[in-house]
Amino acid sequence: MDFGRRQKYCSICILAGLLLVGCTLTGTNTNETPGPCFATTGERDYLVTIQTRPPARVRAAEEITLRFMGGYYDVLPSCENIAGQDTYHYPTVKELQQRSRIVDIWFDEQLILSQTCTYDCIITITLPPTTRPGAHRLLVIPRSWAYVPREMVFEIEVTN
Repeated sequence: MDFGRRQKYCSICILAGLLLVGCTLTGTNTNETPGPCFATTGERDYLVTIQTRPPARVRAAEEITLRFMGGYYDVLPSCENIAGQDTYHYPTVKELQQRSRIVDIWFDEQLILSQTCTYDCIITITLPPTTRPGAHRLLVIPRSWAYVPREMVFEIEVTN
């Protein structure tokens, strides 16, 4: 996380903490209808599950398909206070299918595609026809707005 994001995140956390302490000290919400709870932490890691791997050996100009599920990390729960208890609801896979994110595809340290997809993501790329034979690296990074993305690295052998 770069310094600017870290500073912004810390400021939000401190502000949320001060609000919670202020409510407790002033007696706010003591005998009233419970107010909304704060979900400043509690992110859920939806691990990446690879459904279709790229082939280990390909030719230049060949099409590669990759399918994976998951890769979300920055999905905060919705939060409500029921009878004084904070209740958190994490999105279901069905709900995540309605959310999109950007997935970046890197080939040998060069960004070759940015694609929007949902929880279930299918990506198809065509290797450049000028790709030299030998070992290459395909890196797939589902972007995340605040946390370290879940990346996948594949070693690919390009043949003649």
